[in-house]
Amino acid sequence: MKRFLCRNHGKKEVVLALVEEKALLGGFVLKAGDIEYDYSLRGRIGRLSQAVAG
Repeated sequence: MKRFLCRNHGKKEVVLALVEEKALLGGFVLKAGDIEYDYSLRGRIGRLSQAVAG
C-alpha cells in the first residue's frame, strides 16, 4: 500500500493509520487526501446494487 500511494501521489514516504470499522463487513478503504480507494465488501455491494438498478 505504501508503494502504491507513493507512486500514485508522487510522494517519497507515507504514514498509514489503521482504523477498524466493522461496518465495512470486510476489506478496507484507503484514503489519501481527497481520494478514496474502496475495497470493502460494503462498497462492492453498493456498486453492484447500483449497477443492477441501472
